[in-house]
Amino acid sequence: MRRTAIDVDAVCAQVVAESRFPDRQEWVDYFIRAAASDAEALTTFAPRDGRPSS
Repeated sequence: MRRTAIDVDAVCAQVVAESRFPDRQEWVDYFIRAAASDAEALTTFAPRDGRPSS
Protein backbone atom coordinates (compact mmCIF):
# COMPACT_ATOMS: atom_id res chain seq x y z
CA MET A 1 0.00 0.00 0.00
CA ARG A 2 1.35 3.42 -0.88
CA ARG A 3 1.44 6.41 1.38
CA THR A 4 2.10 10.01 0.46
CA ALA A 5 3.33 12.35 3.14
CA ILE A 6 1.52 15.69 3.04
CA ASP A 7 1.22 18.66 5.32
CA VAL A 8 -2.44 18.20 6.25
CA ASP A 9 -2.75 21.62 7.89
CA ALA A 10 -1.30 23.36 4.82
CA VAL A 11 -3.57 21.42 2.45
CA CYS A 12 -6.64 22.22 4.53
CA ALA A 13 -5.71 25.89 4.78
CA GLN A 14 -5.15 26.11 1.02
CA VAL A 15 -8.46 24.45 0.17
CA VAL A 16 -10.36 26.70 2.56
CA ALA A 17 -8.56 29.83 1.29
CA GLU A 18 -8.85 29.09 -2.44
CA SER A 19 -12.19 27.31 -2.70
CA ARG A 20 -15.56 28.97 -2.96
CA PHE A 21 -17.40 25.80 -1.93
CA PRO A 22 -19.88 26.93 0.76
CA ASP A 23 -19.10 24.19 3.30
CA ARG A 24 -15.39 23.91 2.55
CA GLN A 25 -14.27 23.78 6.18
CA GLU A 26 -16.56 20.85 6.91
CA TRP A 27 -15.42 19.21 3.66
CA VAL A 28 -11.72 19.40 4.54
CA ASP A 29 -12.42 18.16 8.06
CA TYR A 30 -14.24 15.10 6.71
CA PHE A 31 -12.30 14.28 3.55
CA ILE A 32 -8.76 15.45 4.35
CA ARG A 33 -8.35 15.42 8.14
CA ALA A 34 -10.32 12.30 9.00
CA ALA A 35 -8.66 8.96 8.39
CA ALA A 36 -10.75 6.08 7.12
CA SER A 37 -10.92 3.07 9.39
CA ASP A 38 -9.63 -0.28 8.17
CA ALA A 39 -13.24 -1.47 7.92
CA GLU A 40 -14.20 1.49 5.71
CA ALA A 41 -11.16 0.94 3.50
CA LEU A 42 -11.94 -2.76 3.07
CA THR A 43 -15.57 -2.07 2.28
CA THR A 44 -14.53 0.44 -0.35
CA PHE A 45 -11.53 -1.24 -1.98
CA ALA A 46 -11.85 -5.01 -1.44
CA PRO A 47 -14.36 -5.61 -4.24
CA ARG A 48 -11.92 -4.03 -6.70
CA ASP A 49 -9.44 -6.87 -6.26
CA GLY A 50 -11.97 -9.67 -5.89
CA ARG A 51 -12.26 -9.89 -2.10
CA PRO A 52 -15.65 -9.77 -0.41
CA SER A 53 -16.47 -6.38 1.08
CA SER A 54 -17.38 -7.72 4.51
